[in-house]
Amino acid sequence: MNSYNGFTPAQRMKALQWSKQQVALGLRDKKPESCDICGQRNGFLCRHSENYSEPFGDHIGELGLCYICHMMIHCRFKNPDKWASYKKTIAENMRYVAYKGANWLRFKKEFLSKHEIFAFVEPSSDNNIDVINKIESGYYLNGTN
Repeated sequence: MNSYNGFTPAQRMKALQWSKQQVALGLRDKKPESCDICGQRNGFLCRHSENYSEPFGDHIGELGLCYICHMMIHCRFKNPDKWASYKKTIAENMRYVAYKGANWLRFKKEFLSKHEIFAFVEPSSDNNIDVINKIESGYYLNGTN
């Protein structure tokens, strides 16, 4: 696990362990029903945090994301061109076909390589570009939600 949004791997791991404990105690769902950005209900869905600060609470894992949206968020600073293409896809009410698992090497090859990724899109009426805009503005990071 790498640093993210100014939080160390140790801070992120501590938040992840807390979240797993909440799931084990039945206080949280293990995974979301759909992606908060593209509306995907199939494939690999998981929770995402922008803010890993203590005390832990609802801000830990507050966003439900499909694997592709999750990885695009984490890769946005190192891959600004791909991030822009991804945002355009979401804004145009399209989404990427569901990933069946969390496969970083496959994702990297298919989404971060030099070729365009239009072959993997499908129409979606459940997109929420506002979540992307809030992530970019620091809305979730600053705890203003």
